[in-house]
Amino acid sequence: ARCPAGDVTDADRRAPLRPDHLAYAIYTSGSTGRPKGVLISHRALADYLAACRRDYPGLAGSALLHSPVSVDLSVTTLLGPLTAGGRIVLGGLDGRTDRLPGGEGRLSLLKVTPSHLPILLGLPEAYSPTGDLVIGGEMLTSEALDQWRARFPGAAVTNEYGPTEATVGCVALRVGPGEVLAPGPVPIGRPMANSRAYVLDRALRPVPVGVAGELYVAGVGLARGYHGRPALTASAFLPDPFGEPGQRMYRTGDLARWTPGGDLDYLGRIDDQVKVRGFRIELGEIEAALTALPGIREAVVKAVRETGDTTLAAYYVPDGGEELPVGGVRRQLRRTLPEHMVPAHFVALERLPLAVSGKADRAALPPVGSARPALDTGRLAPRTPVESLLAEVWGSVLHVDGVGVRDDFFELGGYSLAATRIAALTAEVFGVEIPLREVFAATDVESQAALVEAAGRDQGVDVEAIARLALEIGELSEDEVEELLAGRDGSGPADTDTGGGR
Repeated sequence: ARCPAGDVTDADRRAPLRPDHLAYAIYTSGSTGRPKGVLISHRALADYLAACRRDYPGLAGSALLHSPVSVDLSVTTLLGPLTAGGRIVLGGLDGRTDRLPGGEGRLSLLKVTPSHLPILLGLPEAYSPTGDLVIGGEMLTSEALDQWRARFPGAAVTNEYGPTEATVGCVALRVGPGEVLAPGPVPIGRPMANSRAYVLDRALRPVPVGVAGELYVAGVGLARGYHGRPALTASAFLPDPFGEPGQRMYRTGDLARWTPGGDLDYLGRIDDQVKVRGFRIELGEIEAALTALPGIREAVVKAVRETGDTTLAAYYVPDGGEELPVGGVRRQLRRTLPEHMVPAHFVALERLPLAVSGKADRAALPPVGSARPALDTGRLAPRTPVESLLAEVWGSVLHVDGVGVRDDFFELGGYSLAATRIAALTAEVFGVEIPLREVFAATDVESQAALVEAAGRDQGVDVEAIARLALEIGELSEDEVEELLAGRDGSGPADTDTGGGR
């Protein structure tokens, strides 16, 4: 069922339509930046729409088409109603009117991504469906969903999973009205009709229940491949060792695990793994831990580079619209995450930026900046030259402006390597030796300044005079510093009075 090599002729148009003929092509972003054209057959599309007609009774009413047809989120609400005798309502999730376009009352079906849920909460009631809310495209947490369900308890919710290469959806979990969900990420459920799912290790062997592996999907819904990319098609669509001869399976690039109850847990993208200070980290695991905390509606975590270091930055949407005390958030995260997975930066946003697909757009997130984070306590300014200079040392290592003398090192985003750097800089600047274990134990500038002053007394070093001079030099221009140094080493005028003249 190949397309003709040349232009389509009238004879081609009049020829019978076969199940394996192309129904549509959708381009998805590629890891190399080159989009991939996913080719979906009529067989695969018909199979998905049949499942929708059976599983989503709301399609027989009215469904809102709010996403561009260039993303497969639109397939459900564009073609689904046509197979179920329903109506398509054209509009956006902007809430500019109290009633839906076309004079509709309430929708009976709406399909969104998890990132759309906060927007949906702020829209008129007409935008929340009476029958089916279908959610897909990203990891869904019960905390994010419970807010919507509390307002609209009568609708059924389906957490639908599926890459574009498996025709929109191939695994789903339906949550009925009143059904209680466990805290944390919502499972993606079980394979839909005519679909299969495998969780495999690197040798393509099934992993035990509860063990994470890569998710492979198979069945009628698989795409024909990628347009004009035979090598890429061969690497992504593999022979299915568990199916009939000639059947294929698709390598999703997603991490998943089977639960004891027979559902699949989605754990995030394999390419969302980052390496921070030697540890390989799943960003999705941190995002799930964040959204499980009270007061956080949505969260996205990304790795950022800072002067040679890779650190983690968490962007979150607070429930009440106000920035949360970072210290409390970090303490709660440490109960469930190891120290190396606790983000160094926290940025509060009114809402997460969304890509055209409706998913959170990490590339559009603002830079983390260097402003002092919201801590549990107010800022106490440095009171002595030693405290002032140490606060500058801390700020330069942690990339934080305005460090207070009682700000906790870890609440400012500190970690062991940063503590080692601060210890080395402190010894270099003040000319005193302090045991590293004592520096680690001094978790604020005030206590570290006491260590420096004690070491100065013991080792005969005037650390206050050093701090005062360093602070003065820091306020001078480069020319003034050169003039001052020339006078001190005897290579310039002996009566240089740059510091006193100020």
